[in-house]
Amino acid sequence: MVALEAERIVPGALITSYPDALWWAFVFVTTIGYGVYYPVTMTGRLITVVLVLAGIAIIGVITGSCVAWVIREVGINDEKDASVTKGQADKLERKLEMLSDKVSDLNRRMRSLLATSAIRNCLRSSGHRLFEAPHLEPGLTAAVSILGVSNQTASRKN
Repeated sequence: MVALEAERIVPGALITSYPDALWWAFVFVTTIGYGVYYPVTMTGRLITVVLVLAGIAIIGVITGSCVAWVIREVGINDEKDASVTKGQADKLERKLEMLSDKVSDLNRRMRSLLATSAIRNCLRSSGHRLFEAPHLEPGLTAAVSILGVSNQTASRKN
């Protein structure tokens, strides 16, 4: 209202009534500054500067408070989600290790079967007679055959 008192008595002033002063203050506090009402005295201009700075500060405080609230809420949700995500990640890691062990075991068995098959084919093509030992692994049967045990056993049976 100091601006109204300073402006009202000056010729050419645009802020001459209480409603005009309120509108001018609102426009400058919100930093809109339409320019329809503006002070013509030095006192009015200084008050305008103070109002604009106060408006910027108020908007900054409101914006900062809103952002702080959002960050706090998102942070709380992230912590809740992070614990679930960490538990899920640990579970997936254990499953991955288990699958990796199974793949390694299958790979080992496949190599053993391929080696056994190759050895059997090689022995058959060279005229060796093979015997089956159901209590032995396939790779061991082939190894026993390579050592000649199968030929001795086969020749004893015949």
